[in-house]
Amino acid sequence: MSAAAGFGGPDVAQVASGVVLIVAGALVLWRLVAGPSVLDRSIALDTLTSLCLIAVALVACVQRSGALLPVLLVVSLVGFTGSVSVARFAAGRDGLEVSAEDDSAGAAEGQDAQQARDAESASGGSNRGSGNDPVPPAGDAEPGAHGGAR
Repeated sequence: MSAAAGFGGPDVAQVASGVVLIVAGALVLWRLVAGPSVLDRSIALDTLTSLCLIAVALVACVQRSGALLPVLLVVSLVGFTGSVSVARFAAGRDGLEVSAEDDSAGAAEGQDAQQARDAESASGGSNRGSGNDPVPPAGDAEPGAHGGAR
């Protein structure tokens, strides 16, 4: 019978999830021990952290309690911080420089857009307004986006 019927025990889906978590945990532990590089071990440790998060969430689901949600939050923040730290360490060890600009999302896209605008201004803006402009200049909204005519 299911936990919803009032018996308070885990149902089949919860037991199956637990079994899958145990098998996945064993495989990840094997990769953690046998991983040939630091990055393989780092990925295995990150995956193990995710599996622990899922296990705690499964326990909260079986108990039908929200008391474990702060634990999930703290473990996820620690796992994220650890992953970023190991990635920075590995990048620094390999001679790669990691800067704050590299960490920001979309830095490359912003540079590509700036280069396109620079190329357009260098060509005199001859294709402005022709519909062939791949990147609109900053401040230009799409037609009709501002709610009125220009």
